[in-house]
Amino acid sequence: MPLSARRTANTLRARDFTSPSPLDRRTHCCNSPREQRATFAKTVLARPPADPVGTYSYSNSGYGLLGAIIERAADSGYEELMGVKIFAPLGLKTAGFGAPATPGKIDQPWGHYRGEGEKLTPTEPVPENQFPPALTPAASVHVSLSDFARFAAWVSSGEPKLVTAETRNRLQTPPSGGSYAGGMWMTEMPGIGGKAVCHCGHMGGLFGVFHANPKIACVAVFNTAGGGWEWVGDETSAAAGKK
Repeated sequence: MPLSARRTANTLRARDFTSPSPLDRRTHCCNSPREQRATFAKTVLARPPADPVGTYSYSNSGYGLLGAIIERAADSGYEELMGVKIFAPLGLKTAGFGAPATPGKIDQPWGHYRGEGEKLTPTEPVPENQFPPALTPAASVHVSLSDFARFAAWVSSGEPKLVTAETRNRLQTPPSGGSYAGGMWMTEMPGIGGKAVCHCGHMGGLFGVFHANPKIACVAVFNTAGGGWEWVGDETSAAAGKK
């Protein structure tokens, strides 16, 4: 296989989690985010895959690797590229990285985790409770609810055209036999049927889920993490789709 084709294939495997990474650490260090991702990538790629190549195995390390690939190809930091290539064109004025609230202040909702007896414990919005910079590409963007919906609408419609139709289709097409591609699950729109993409995840005690198809997009967010909220996202999307 030619070198360029090999690089493309390995990038797609990282995107679809079919080249499982052996590390998924939350280690903070003093170097710049870009330097941390470069070091992280070297560490991960120096080790054999955790599972056979081609096996689906979710790991946030894959997105850390993609961030390092993007930075090397563009010769620019991931955070800066996101601002220029995604946030600005989509008008996501509230977008940023890390927890939405300021450490030591309650200027935005704090996340919570369930403890013993279903007791909720607030999660202070400090770096130690977030992904480290090396894994920022996995789950570290915060936005307002309206900007989250704006992003989901872009996923739904492809407008404005930030990538070619071919690239968009490739990002949303799982490998043969799979149902996950480009950070999204291939599914059906709750309540109304038809093909759709969705994703859910949590960080720092916050949880979010979205569904999108070419005609509609719906988002739901909660400040209690730990799973179990997917059904609410399904019900919200189903109710919105029937209107």
